[in-house]
Amino acid sequence: MNLAMGTVKGHVAAILVALNVSSRAEAIAAAMKMGWASLLTDAQGAPRDA
Repeated sequence: MNLAMGTVKGHVAAILVALNVSSRAEAIAAAMKMGWASLLTDAQGAPRDA
């Protein structure tokens, strides 16, 4: 998949606005708070024991 850097930056900016945050780190924290993301997986995405 080839994506222009401007396309990626535009999508990231839109996500930050939608989540009302100012950084990617804040976006990750917001996603985790909403249950959309978790750190409870290994490098391949398989669930780990908590």
